[in-house]
Amino acid sequence: MASLIFHSLAASYAEIFEQIEGIAGKAIHRIYMIGGGSRNAFLRELTAKATGKQVLAGSPESSTVGNFALQLAALTRAGGADMKRQLTRRFAQTICEYDQNRSGRNGPSA
Repeated sequence: MASLIFHSLAASYAEIFEQIEGIAGKAIHRIYMIGGGSRNAFLRELTAKATGKQVLAGSPESSTVGNFALQLAALTRAGGADMKRQLTRRFAQTICEYDQNRSGRNGPSA
């Protein structure tokens, strides 16, 4: 049952990224997966295969930091975007990556 859910998620991601590329008129070459789902190696691998894109998994806490940064930016207005980038870079660390064009998984990277 879990396999079916993960395959469905990966297929949905592929469809969504295809739509985004169509609307933006630009190709997306890599996906940065953050939050709790980034912990699941099977989901990351399926996403790379379904999308044909490199999948970089960041810290599960990155989504919390991003949420905090957006709220902070809304409250402060001035300098919010720069602060968001600084916080995200400071706390978001790439854990591992999957690239469907290469075989398998690469180890931790920073």
